[in-house]
Amino acid sequence: MSVLIYPVRVQGEEAAFEIVEGIEYFNEAKSVDVIIVGRGGGSLEDLAPFNEEIVARAIYASQIPVVSGVGHEIDFTIADFVADVRAPTPTAAADMVVRAKSEFLDIIEGLRAQLEQGMRNRLERSKLALYQEVMDLRERKEIFVSHRMYLDELLNNLTHGFSTYFTGRKTVVDSLAQRLIDLNPENILKRGYSITMKKETGEVVISSTQVAQGDELAVRLSQGELGVTVVEKVS
Repeated sequence: MSVLIYPVRVQGEEAAFEIVEGIEYFNEAKSVDVIIVGRGGGSLEDLAPFNEEIVARAIYASQIPVVSGVGHEIDFTIADFVADVRAPTPTAAADMVVRAKSEFLDIIEGLRAQLEQGMRNRLERSKLALYQEVMDLRERKEIFVSHRMYLDELLNNLTHGFSTYFTGRKTVVDSLAQRLIDLNPENILKRGYSITMKKETGEVVISSTQVAQGDELAVRLSQGELGVTVVEKVS
């Protein structure tokens, strides 16, 4: 499953305008099936952008379904009431739109069972019809034998075909699950990488042009976080 992130401020004077830009961007690009508008918990002032009229109108006007996951479970904003669905937390919003691997496997298993049962029923009806026809032609036993062998061969082919098909689908599901694990940011951090953010705003730093000498930064590691100060910039 692909996830597209449109980074915006979620508090402060410019936050409401950036949130609206993100919603409009996805509607114009038509590149996603659902939009999650969210942020973690905070004070009433921190959540103020999600009570702005322009944000509420943008969510309401969105042609793509919007899930609002703003703050903690006890927090409510105007965005919650105009969105298609309100989630108590950002994590809960993600749970709503991404189904667990086990659910997909259960669906596949259920469909497989239905297909097999349907084919068994059809074969049984065919055998019964054939038997009734053959009973009217008892003197021609070879017809009954050849048709019975043909039906048995069909049943064996169907059983083998279903087994091969669902084995292949399981391999695809397992491969997708492994890709999710490989792309997990936590696993990337464990390989020695880190995320550098501005300490004051939490903005992710990807270029030396974003910081100035003396700026305080926070460096997130796989285990723990470091507070650092910019002493020198190297282009």
